[in-house]
Order: sequence, then C-alpha cells, then structure tokens
Amino acid sequence: IGCDHMWRRAACSTAASDSSAATDPTKDAAITTTIATAIAAALTSITITTTRALHAAETLAQSGIDCGVLHMHTVKPLDEEAILAAAGKVSAVVTVEEHTLVGGLGSAVSDLLSDRLGPQAPRLLRLGIPDRFPDKYGSQDELLSYYGLQGAQIAARVQSLVAGGREEAA
Repeated sequence: IGCDHMWRRAACSTAASDSSAATDPTKDAAITTTIATAIAAALTSITITTTRALHAAETLAQSGIDCGVLHMHTVKPLDEEAILAAAGKVSAVVTVEEHTLVGGLGSAVSDLLSDRLGPQAPRLLRLGIPDRFPDKYGSQDELLSYYGLQGAQIAARVQSLVAGGREEAA
C-alpha cells in the first residue's frame, strides 16, 4: 500500500497524563493502525495539515468529542482500506488539506465514499483552499488561518458538524 496511515485517539490516557505528548504528537504512544470504536469523526489529512488536524482532535477531546486522525502521505495511490475502515466507525469524515478543494484529498475521499458506501457513507466535510484566484498573500501560517485550516478553526467546524450543523466545504 502506498500510504502511511496512523490513527490517533485524541482522548488517550497518555496524552492526558504526559504534557509533552499533548504538545508533541510524535511522542504520543497512542499512534496505531487499529481503529478504535465510538469515534465521532475521522480527520483525514495530508502534509502539513496533519499537525493542524492533531491539534483540532486534542481541542475537540477537551469538549468531549472523540476524533481520530488518519494521515495520508499520498493521494494516489489512496489507502482506500484505511479510509473505509475509519468511515465504518464514525459519523463524519473530515478531510483537511493545503490544496484546492478540487482534485485533491477531499475529492478522492468523496469519490471513494460515494462509490463504495453510497447512502450509508458518513457525512463528509472537505476543508481546503477554495477553487478561486487567490486574493491574499502571506506566510504559510497566515494563509492557513485565512482559509480556516488552523487547529482551532478545524475544531470549530467539526464541532458544528458533529452537533448537527449543516457544514459546507470552505
């Protein structure tokens, strides 16, 4: 399989007891390929947005919303089995990418869920850069903030989605 994936439970006991784990996700002992049950959402991310997704999952855990993070290091080949396994255990799948919403990770996951799960697919929220001419320039962090791709912004969108809001992709 061409994709490296990790599933991280944000509400794990090691993150709560070890302050370095809460700030450095690479030190978290809860990184595993086993998908846990009773998860509200699967945050599926790629590249730099994985650190933002991990931050969002930790923020959501503080609000009692249990999320996992699935890191994809490529869009093609797409690790379909990992995504489908996660989708079977959550009420929502959220893709997070530093890419336009057209033709990236969100599109690939949307196609996969639609083709393989049809109406049984969990809700999908695609977070990324809108398909329009850029009207803002700045540092990577400034642009991630502008497009709503920082951890706290992702957490707010997921919280609204899980609470039953009608979230639309950015």
